[in-house]
Amino acid sequence: MTVALTVGLLTFGAFYLFSKRELLRVILGMVLLGHAANLAIIAAGGTDRRGLPFAGTSDVEVQADALPQAFVLTAIVIAFAITVLLLALAVTGRADDAVAETPEAKLIYQLASIAHVVTQGNGSGADVAASSFGGFLNYSSFQAEWLREAYKKSHSLTELTRKDWVYASLDPITLPNSVHVCIGWTGKPASTKKLVDQILQLKITSPEKFASFISHSEQAVKKVLQGMKQNNLELLLQGIKDNRHALATVGEDANVAIETPLLTTLCDLAEEFGGAGKPSGAGGGDCGIAFMRSKEAAEALMEAWEKAGIKPLALQPHPHGAMVSEAKDM
Repeated sequence: MTVALTVGLLTFGAFYLFSKRELLRVILGMVLLGHAANLAIIAAGGTDRRGLPFAGTSDVEVQADALPQAFVLTAIVIAFAITVLLLALAVTGRADDAVAETPEAKLIYQLASIAHVVTQGNGSGADVAASSFGGFLNYSSFQAEWLREAYKKSHSLTELTRKDWVYASLDPITLPNSVHVCIGWTGKPASTKKLVDQILQLKITSPEKFASFISHSEQAVKKVLQGMKQNNLELLLQGIKDNRHALATVGEDANVAIETPLLTTLCDLAEEFGGAGKPSGAGGGDCGIAFMRSKEAAEALMEAWEKAGIKPLALQPHPHGAMVSEAKDM
């Protein structure tokens, strides 16, 4: 009974450690499971017979079974070798698996950005930042080219996340209290990767036009940020309009339909009702976002969108990033 309880406790402890994230705990679990298996094998040979397993040394009825002991001796040697191998992996792995149960938003953003750039090859990661941190952010991109090179040169994800992401910056900001956000869908998805690649071609074919786009975009963003920080609604709306104009211009210069007819309608209607609108992401269809002066203006805008064939989405900014919630029984 004592051996059976000991085997059960060791097995329970092993599987408990297997359920943890850290490799070191998994290694300890392997050690416990090995001990449990060894005890079970010894017990199978009979624990009541303890005599030396050699002919002539003791009565045959009390001699221990030599076969289980040979198995256990072999198992101990193999378990020792496996333990050394796993410990070596734990050291050379640089604790990549040692992630907290609830990782910080910054780590989620970094890992998601790495996956995004490795998979897609370009993009600013603004959607990743918004999903990770929530709310509104004064965001500067990590620069896809830099992250690709840093990924290639890093020996592990831990090393890469601990580097100084020199280009990336994230500062939470807030909208003026009176602003209402409306989001509309044009019914047509857009490929960000293709649009970004086409726009980047302008950097080669017409660098002066590309530089003009960057300059006008920076000025528009400054107005938006100043409007938010100073609670200046007029400055905020003007910055949104300037940003829309800069995107439309660079689209024309690159021969890319950033502002499709429905997106044009979406933005024009927002301005008609006293607000400002712009394409979301890289444009080319998909969604647009509008900032309105009042709830009444926002409701009137969404009704006008529906009449124009644009689907208003029941989405609003959330102060927190993506979260996992447990489903409740209905």
